[in-house]
Amino acid sequence: MFYDLKNKSLKYDDIFLKDVKIQNEEGEIDAQDTYFLSACDDKLLKELGFAKVKEEEIPSFNEKIEELRQIQTYDEENNLYIISYEIKEKALEELKELKLEELKAIKEEKLLFMPFKNTIFQIDTEAKINISGKVSEIMLA
Repeated sequence: MFYDLKNKSLKYDDIFLKDVKIQNEEGEIDAQDTYFLSACDDKLLKELGFAKVKEEEIPSFNEKIEELRQIQTYDEENNLYIISYEIKEKALEELKELKLEELKAIKEEKLLFMPFKNTIFQIDTEAKINISGKVSEIMLA
């Protein structure tokens, strides 16, 4: 993979066609030179307007509470385009919402059935609403 300095984009193929003009007896002819970028040294790559890409390994992270950000930088001295990753903790509001959803799921699961003296009772909708209201009231207190 290479970085196109002119277009500021990544180039995934290895072949680059450079437009050139060739002089002959009949005049100028448009032609193309073919370059295999992986075979070019750093100096030639820079002349052609490309840089080698160095991609760092993606670190492991907890998707629930952290987010992964990609950082792209160009090192002009070494003609190297570096893709690195940074782990950032999600915003507090997102984390609160996530925890609230988790608690709601647990509450719903607990309200499906009610065990009593080795017997499991299925709860009807009205009872579920009453119990849910009391649980919410207790949580807010």
